Amino acid sequence: MALIKSIAIGTSYASRRELHDAGIHRGLMRGIAPKGESIVLSGGYVDDQDFGDEIIYTGEGGRDASSGRQVGHQTLTGGNLYLAQNCQNGVLVRVSRGHKSESSFRPESGYRYDGEYRVEEFWKELGVDGFNIWRFRLVAVAGRSNVFSSAAAVDSDLHLTPLGSNQPDRTESLVSRVIRNSAVSEQLKSMYDFTCQRCGIRIETPAGPYAECCHIRGLGRPHNGPDVIGNVLCLCPNCHVGFDYGAWSVGPDLKDTSTGKQLLVSSKHALDAEHIRYHYAKSRQ
Repeated sequence: MALIKSIAIGTSYASRRELHDAGIHRGLMRGIAPKGESIVLSGGYVDDQDFGDEIIYTGEGGRDASSGRQVGHQTLTGGNLYLAQNCQNGVLVRVSRGHKSESSFRPESGYRYDGEYRVEEFWKELGVDGFNIWRFRLVAVAGRSNVFSSAAAVDSDLHLTPLGSNQPDRTESLVSRVIRNSAVSEQLKSMYDFTCQRCGIRIETPAGPYAECCHIRGLGRPHNGPDVIGNVLCLCPNCHVGFDYGAWSVGPDLKDTSTGKQLLVSSKHALDAEHIRYHYAKSRQ
């Protein structure tokens, strides 16, 4: 049984072995730990972008170890699949940075534990070397304690068994997000009477009808889409999640790419063809 230990954000380690032995990042070579519980930024992939409290992280696979260049397509399997599932399930990921990273936030030597990040979104795109890669946008969880607690039973294969808690701790959390214009959301929902443009469902709740506004081209980096009515769809929660996670898209003919059905589009709703093409192209990569 492993001891319960609290590790402060900013703690430094001389090597990957020390990082591994501390339980922060299990594994001595791979950038994504088992079950996607942690990642290490160490300069392994040329497409990585590090903005400090926001990271555009390249998934694993398809890289030549000697040159560091991408020589094959990545697939949504292994660590990539776990990070995607962490995004969908809201599981936080521990992030460490190594001195070999190209990031301006890297430590001068060794490795440094930099806290927990939330996987906000994931997508597939063509990398700089011409092969498909999976990208993950991770955002630092601000306002949290400067420590994380690791309490687990460790067997000979280093599989962790979570102990859980009958009285989980609570903490205030501040997360930096793009501020959305509520007027745009209200106008769009009213335009469609809270009816999903894809499936036609109108959800009734005791507080009134419910629908969600879905941005076609994401607002955050690296998409940098605008918060305007031409870049949003009125969707039910199921169709919204499917659109964000690439289960379906909208073609240039405004048809659902998974069913071939025409999207419901009001004559008052001037969808921006550029943003439609952007999402459609990414869904086909």
